[in-house]
Amino acid sequence: MEKRYAGTIIGEMSFFCNLPTHGTFIADEDKTTIYSFTKDSMNKLKDEYPTLVEHMLQHSMVKMADTIKRLLFENTMLKKEVMEEEKEDDEIVQDLLKEEAFKETSDASKTTPDWDGEGERSSAED
Repeated sequence: MEKRYAGTIIGEMSFFCNLPTHGTFIADEDKTTIYSFTKDSMNKLKDEYPTLVEHMLQHSMVKMADTIKRLLFENTMLKKEVMEEEKEDDEIVQDLLKEEAFKETSDASKTTPDWDGEGERSSAED
């Protein structure tokens, strides 16, 4: 639910973009006036008061531009967040791979026979 104030135009984006509307409006003040337009009534209004319809269209375009700016900003922030998480995940994977390589090296040294440095294999029994 969202509170609107005097002079607010609601639903114009759907109206001017020929999209279905999906809102319910509830007035919480007694002196609230709600105007509803159809395409026919808008055309009649346009004939009688072209400046008013122009103002409504302009308002709609500004609102659309603001929405686009907000969505671009939100998408940029989400992308940065995802990239940071991927970087952290990559660092974790690299650390795990290093640990695994170290374990493999340690395990290999336990099973590798000892050499005496002169090309001769020394045994633990010597």
